[in-house]
Amino acid sequence: MYDLIIITSPLDLRVLTTEADLIVIGRVDAIDDKGPTIKDVAGQGVEAERMVATLNVNGLIKGQKNDRVLSFEFLIPSTHFPKAE
Repeated sequence: MYDLIIITSPLDLRVLTTEADLIVIGRVDAIDDKGPTIKDVAGQGVEAERMVATLNVNGLIKGQKNDRVLSFEFLIPSTHFPKAE
């Protein structure tokens, strides 16, 4: 038996850029693994790894920010494969 698979719609770039407070150009110089977490997706708990990235800002497209270094958090879903019997 396989785990639940949830299909999501693709990202809408126009909506993302319109609603964004800040858009920058830069380079991710570090990614830190902050450990496992569980994210609620459509009423189901999904196991994921919580990551924090450090971004060195080279340019600004939208918004105002004086910091040359930003950090942001993202999740990577855990992948579990069924064990062979």
